[in-house]
Amino acid sequence: MLKDKLLKLYNDIAKERSEKQDNNVFRASSAGRCARALAYQWHGFKREPMQARGIRVFKHGDVIEEAVDRDCDEYKERYGEDILTDRQLEGQYILPQTEQPITTHIDGITKHEGEEVIANIKTSADGGFNMAERGMFEYSHACQAHVEMKAINATHNKNINKALYYYYRKQTSHDAEIVCQFDEKIMLEIENRFRKVLASTPENLPDRELEQYGGIKEEQSFPCTYCGYNKYCYPDRVTMIIKGKPKLCKTDYVPAIVKPRKKKGEIK
Repeated sequence: MLKDKLLKLYNDIAKERSEKQDNNVFRASSAGRCARALAYQWHGFKREPMQARGIRVFKHGDVIEEAVDRDCDEYKERYGEDILTDRQLEGQYILPQTEQPITTHIDGITKHEGEEVIANIKTSADGGFNMAERGMFEYSHACQAHVEMKAINATHNKNINKALYYYYRKQTSHDAEIVCQFDEKIMLEIENRFRKVLASTPENLPDRELEQYGGIKEEQSFPCTYCGYNKYCYPDRVTMIIKGKPKLCKTDYVPAIVKPRKKKGEIK
């Protein structure tokens, strides 16, 4: 069947990606990840292959982002205005107090209220999209944007202090955009995180970063369930599907039984 054959393809792609793991974590796209997860990757710990669904999500996202990029070209052809320039521009800067380069490549540069800003095209599910509509940046995206600004400025002698992220909602094709203003506090958090990774060893790893997600829970969920190194952090846990979502739980964990809500007019 078609489904089974495609499942084999996605599983093989996931296995190949896991085996060809790139251990360089000092880049913009890693800036907001957990320091311990980055250290696992930096020191060459073997990562679990992604699930087939994850491969589909990324491939679907790539297709949409390429389509939006082409739409920017069509806009220029129709109206004579280039709204996305410097496509895939690369940059880097040296992490302070070290000799470690931090690298990036951006989707492009656009104009916002008359000034140049970093532009990044993102596909999003409901949660991330709803945050963008409320004017809230996902922490990982805010960190990525800060490294992009600093690296592009350092490499190309620019003075960009804003990044515009364009979000495309995969389920419904709605779109939204949000602008991130450069914040020294966030930049300091990022650089401290990278320095912790550099100072770590395979035997002495950074602490987990769980404060913003409420700390360790009996049903540990995002972002740990989507981390390829969670078997090292949680050797006493297994993945359970609870209410349709993956959770890291101890093997003897019993989920709470939630009684179904009584429907309006229903007699029990």
